This record gives sequence, structure tokens and C-alpha cells, in this order.
Amino acid sequence: MKQMEQIHGEYRRDLNHNYLILDNYDTGCEDSYEIRMLEENHLKGLLECQMRNLNGKNQFYYEISSKQPMAGIYDKKALGFEDMYHLCRDLMKTLDETEDYLLDTSRLVLWPEYIYMDVETKEFFFCYLPGFECEAVRGFHQLAEYMLAKLDHQDERGVIVGYEVYKKTTEENYNMEEILELFQDNQTGYIPVYDRDERPVREEPVEREAQAEASDRKEGFFSRLWDRRRRETYMDVEEKGYESIQDEEIPAAEVAEETEYGSTKLLFYEEDSMIHRLDCGRYGIYEQQLKEGEGWTIGKLPEYADVLLNDPKVSRIHARIHMEEGKYYLTDLNSTNGTYLNGVQLGSNEKTEIRRGDEISIAHIRCNFE
Repeated sequence: MKQMEQIHGEYRRDLNHNYLILDNYDTGCEDSYEIRMLEENHLKGLLECQMRNLNGKNQFYYEISSKQPMAGIYDKKALGFEDMYHLCRDLMKTLDETEDYLLDTSRLVLWPEYIYMDVETKEFFFCYLPGFECEAVRGFHQLAEYMLAKLDHQDERGVIVGYEVYKKTTEENYNMEEILELFQDNQTGYIPVYDRDERPVREEPVEREAQAEASDRKEGFFSRLWDRRRRETYMDVEEKGYESIQDEEIPAAEVAEETEYGSTKLLFYEEDSMIHRLDCGRYGIYEQQLKEGEGWTIGKLPEYADVLLNDPKVSRIHARIHMEEGKYYLTDLNSTNGTYLNGVQLGSNEKTEIRRGDEISIAHIRCNFE
């Protein structure tokens, strides 16, 4: 079985779809119950997938059109209370759904690169990879550790809950019920809680009854995540005080000073970087001092885009320009209508080096990198 660190994803675009491709590591599982369930049913919370055989090699194609990887979204954007709540709530729903279909929840890949989000609805989606063996406690602990490093330190509730969630994952025998309670304890007003009876009606999966009799389900970490108690639709909770999080000091978030001159937007940073300019014609001119690891996210969703191109052919999060090891790179972020460098289209999630004077096309919008 493959471990989390050994997973390597590829990306492919066809006429109407973008795919994340992961190898099938379970040889001889082509006719397995898991694969038939994934291909013949739409499971809530899981990325839709199909297995394909190319040159004798089985691969899973996950439909990721109009979705973005969690690692990309929070590369620059900090995680707040609501972000973490949506993630944990959606994970709980997905665990419940996979168990309903008698699937092994240890096949979920809980890694930010392979957790996808619809940035408009804030809904998270997960990869279920047959043949993959996830060390569940370690996997969710690492996810909590990732959230801790990405916390928005201006969000007091988020900081409190982020540390509480991380601390909880270091304990033995914790469950997802306890994780969700941490959010309820720090929420004002009402929190909508998932009610199993309110899910849309769906067709029964193929061979489900026969598989139920033959299945020997694990009693592991993820089996304990959801205790299947009926929940109330809403829970009335009060915000509680929290005197101290940990002895360590929380660093203040770095904030850029922003000034606008006409259609040119300037972001001033420290002096150890070079000023670069992206001229997008009537859509504006953007200038910024780029430091190592920093850059522009290009799209039409104001919440995430540094370079805002309000055009129907531009994806909500379309592309990114960033500095890495002293060089500058353009990456297509799973866009619908493509990203082009000097007239050549990039593949989905493809990263390529760019230089001053290059022409970058975001769908049909031409921009000059200077």
C-alpha cells in the first residue's frame, strides 16, 4: 500500500474537463467493490472519478473542473474560523457517506494538495483512492498541523479553535464529534449541523446488500469519527472565553500597504525585491515588488484574486505568477478557458518559467509581463 508521502499527482485537460490523475496502487483490484461503487454512484463529498487503463497501467481520473486544491487556495490566504469549520464539517459528512456505502475510510487522502474546494460554495471535496492505505490518526493530525500553520491571526476564534483542534489530535481515541464540538463552543448564534435524514434521496448502490453481509469493517480511527447518533438540525451555543492558547507568542500577520493610482494598483513591500508589472490593457496595470515565494493570483473572484479580471471567460481563480529561487513562473490553476504563454497553451496546473517581455493570455485577455 502506498503512503501519503509517495503519492504523485498529474493533471490533464480535455475539451470540457480538467482531471487530477492518481495511480492505482492496488494491482488486481480492477473489479473490486470499491471501484464499482465509485464509478456507478455519486458519493457526497468525494471527487467524481473513473479508472482508466493506459498501456497496462491503471489510473484514477478525478474530475476537478471549477475546483481548486486547498494547498493552492491557502498558499496566500489565511485560514479563519469559518474555513476550518467548513473543512471539518465536510470531512465528517464524507466519512459518513463512505461508511454508508461500506467503503474503507482509510482510503481517503487527507493531504492539502488533494483536498479540493469549490471557492464559490466553500464546499470541500476529497479523493478516495483504492489501494491507498492512510495512517488515519497521523493523516488528520498532519492536516490539523497544516491548518495551525495557516491560521489567520486576526481571527481570534480561528486561532483558539485551530490550537484546540491541533491539541485534540495529539490525544488518543479522539473522534470527529469532539472536533466539531470545539467549533460549537466558540460560535455565537446557531450552527447548522448535518442531519442524516435531510440528505437527497439517491439510488441504492449496486451489490450493496450482498456486500454488507460479506464486509468485515475495520474498527479503527475513522470508524470512531462518526458515532451515528441522530443530530439536531440546529444547536444553540454560546461563545466562551479562552484565557490563553499556549505559552508561545502568536506572530502578527504581515500586511502590505496598498495604494491606487488610476487603473494602476501598487502593493508596497520590503526593499529586498524587484518591482514587476503586469499590463492587462483596459483591465488595468498591476505593479508589485515580488519576493521569494510571493506573486499574483489572477482571476475574477475578488476574495482570492490579486489581479482582478472581471470577464465571463476568466475563471474565478485562473492562474498565478510567483517568484521561486530567483526565477518567475506562470501556473495555470485548473482554468476553464486556458492560460497561454506567448501563444502556447499551458496544461492544467502546468508551471512554466516566464521572463520580462513575455505575453501572457488569460483566456482571451492579453497581458504583458514587465
